Amino acid sequence: MMKAWLIGFLAIWMILTVSRVDGKEIGFIEDFSLAEDRSKILERLIPGTDEYYFYHCLHAQHTGDLDQVRELTSAWIKRRGYTDSIKEILNRQALLEYRRSPGKSLDHIRRELNLHFDHRRQAPGEKSDDPVA
Repeated sequence: MMKAWLIGFLAIWMILTVSRVDGKEIGFIEDFSLAEDRSKILERLIPGTDEYYFYHCLHAQHTGDLDQVRELTSAWIKRRGYTDSIKEILNRQALLEYRRSPGKSLDHIRRELNLHFDHRRQAPGEKSDDPVA
């Protein structure tokens, strides 16, 4: 019983020691995520950078200001082109706008995932016109 308790204590002590050693500050993403007022945190970003556009778009999506996201993404695309960050925001935007315009959202998803629904139904016993040799 004492041996099991000692092993458990040592395991917990090692975990706590390692977590304190590696407990570095994550940076802006942590400040943004934990902030009470995210608009104040956004003031620290440099206008025109990818981080500026990404976090401003993310904040606008969180607050439901989807029109502002459209304005920001168009300026962002003109400045930087289609990067992985802009694609992430546009994918989120398509999902968030689904209630407003489901057709547009579904078109975006089909285009991004390269989905095609042009296959034919195969009925059992149906003779195929496709060549076999």
